[in-house]
Amino acid sequence: MNHQYNKFISFFYIFVYTIFLIFGYSLLTDIINNKSLRLINFVDNSPNFIFKRLLQLSLITLLVSSMTFLNPNINLYIFSFILNVVVIIGYKFYFYKNDFLTFLIHIIMALPIFLFPFYNVITGIINYYYSLLLIIVLIIYKIYLFDYIYII
Repeated sequence: MNHQYNKFISFFYIFVYTIFLIFGYSLLTDIINNKSLRLINFVDNSPNFIFKRLLQLSLITLLVSSMTFLNPNINLYIFSFILNVVVIIGYKFYFYKNDFLTFLIHIIMALPIFLFPFYNVITGIINYYYSLLLIIVLIIYKIYLFDYIYII
């Protein structure tokens, strides 16, 4: 794939990250249901709240996916692939009360990564230590940070 398309997709991920950071994942549901758009209230909340928003795994995954398109190497692709799978499965198990559209957004945002090997050349040698490190970080994230981040 042309490097310009990779750049475009990468910046698109950053754009979506910014939109979801500011408006939340319920943005499309609010638009479809003719509700007024709600900004995440960063002003009245403590820095603790802002830190929690920045640590949400689905938002971090958007940034990692963006980096994958800017620097297409096999280890970054594996990171991004694993994170997207974890986010999709995790959303379904932990946030089943939320709307289906938000779940669908998580799947749609993962599609470019899932299809990445079909239209892009991935370079590098697989280093399984990086994947093991990612799994350890995800386990630590779940054990120590999950309740801190998602219980607001």
